[in-house]
Amino acid sequence: MKAAVILSLASFVLGSIFQKRECSGNNCNRQVTGTRPGLLPISSRKADCTSFLKTTVTPSPTTVTITVDSAPERIRRDGQIANRQVTEVPTAIPAYASSCDDGAEYFSACSCWGITAVTSTAPRPTVTVTTTADSCEGPTLDTLFFGRHLPWSLRWRLLALQPVVFLSNSLTLVPNLFRRPYTVIHIPVSPDRFPRALLFNGSGVGGLVESVCGPCKLHVDCHAGGFVAPFCSLVAAETGAVAVSLSYRLAPVHPFPAAIDDVDAALAWLREHAAEDFGADPTLMTVSGASAGGNLVLAAGQAIPPEEFSIRAAVTFYAPIGLRLRPEDKPRPANFPKKDPMSFMQPLYDSYAAPMKAKDLDDQRMSPFLASEETLPERMLLVVAGIDILVQEQLMFVARVKKERGEKGKPESSVEAVYLEEAFHGWLEVPNAVIPKEKKMIMWDEGLEAIEQTHAQYGYRWEKAS
Repeated sequence: MKAAVILSLASFVLGSIFQKRECSGNNCNRQVTGTRPGLLPISSRKADCTSFLKTTVTPSPTTVTITVDSAPERIRRDGQIANRQVTEVPTAIPAYASSCDDGAEYFSACSCWGITAVTSTAPRPTVTVTTTADSCEGPTLDTLFFGRHLPWSLRWRLLALQPVVFLSNSLTLVPNLFRRPYTVIHIPVSPDRFPRALLFNGSGVGGLVESVCGPCKLHVDCHAGGFVAPFCSLVAAETGAVAVSLSYRLAPVHPFPAAIDDVDAALAWLREHAAEDFGADPTLMTVSGASAGGNLVLAAGQAIPPEEFSIRAAVTFYAPIGLRLRPEDKPRPANFPKKDPMSFMQPLYDSYAAPMKAKDLDDQRMSPFLASEETLPERMLLVVAGIDILVQEQLMFVARVKKERGEKGKPESSVEAVYLEEAFHGWLEVPNAVIPKEKKMIMWDEGLEAIEQTHAQYGYRWEKAS
């Protein structure tokens, strides 16, 4: 027993001696664990060893989404954040341990102090994703929240308009409560904004009779400011086109050029993605718009696209195409009421252009009335409401473009105006209970015919299923 104890003590002493010799037997070990003068303090070198031998595992983050009602619109699309587990493995050897050839040798030197490798798990991080409500689609929200910076002279007018907008839109949209003819999509107009759009697909209600340029054509509509898009539904059902109703930022909260910037960006995105995403051929794109939307679809042509992506036809309904004059300064037609009950709204009508007139008075993207014929859609039909302050500018525009195209040997028939004497501005947005749908169809049929003729010109013919 006594001999065994003696042998154990001897083995321990000899092992310590051999380990000490091993830990100081090369330059790497001496730099890490040595005690000679000039080295860093032992506490610092031990801390470096501990840090080197520590592996940190960070779990994949938890994503928390916060929605706020503020412009700009949605900041991030689904799937834009990749959740990954991250493991941080130490790799850097301290500069003073220059004799250590690699991490394994430095690891061996550190183990002489009894420091061992450890693995720690960091707390699970949280990624906060902020999305914002699409304020451009809500004039009521603009009135109550986003327009609080506006002068009171505009705010009270915007507020006074809301009952009319609400009643009109509600009655128009009632048929869609139980059966929507559209799909809601979001189109990126900038890295952090994805305004809502409505997609109407008419391919299921008819059949392709003859085509040399693709199964479905693309039609883009800009609504009049209230996101009511009955014409899109008609275009899809009657022509077989894939129709997209765009949204855009609204005045007075967003003056020029906010709306046209949104439309230009949306059209550029559709040219790139409509074929793959929606089965629509953007090489035969037609556009339409009522009121402010008519201004935008003609102004959009000023950013001249490649030939294969030209806007083949545009149909507008009572479009304000010349915004240099104030509404109260525009000429009234003979049949215009001597007392306009909505005249108090005129400052609101001018709120898109007014803030920028001093700088952009002659900008064709603000007033497409000034655009040269080369930058306009190949074919244009302007449906003019007879009881409207916009009659003169629309008819003068058509006459001027006809003359320009005729002088260049182009067909003058490529631009036409249809004048409806009894119609007034906003005719198509009034509920059917006030203006029967049959009367509205007079306007819409003119637009549908122009679009169908354009399709036929490019070898596309489609018949609605019986």
